[in-house]
Amino acid sequence: MKFSFESEIWEEEGQYVARANPFNVMTCAKTKEAVQAELLEAVELFLETARDMGTLEDILVECGYKASENSWEFMRRPERRSVAMEL
Repeated sequence: MKFSFESEIWEEEGQYVARANPFNVMTCAKTKEAVQAELLEAVELFLETARDMGTLEDILVECGYKASENSWEFMRRPERRSVAMEL
């Protein structure tokens, strides 16, 4: 099964944090390369667990994916913008 997902990586207190969108799976590591590898592993484990539980298709649909011939295509592209406020 093929599919892609967006991820975010940022530095926080001397380590890198990564989040897989839209699954909201997160991990951290000391380097960008390590956090990318850890994120792929975390997403893989998350999806394998969902498959083993029989909920993978439900989760993918809920996250905004649509089944294609041999893959899942991400259909939901949220609008992203920065918002400033003052308290």
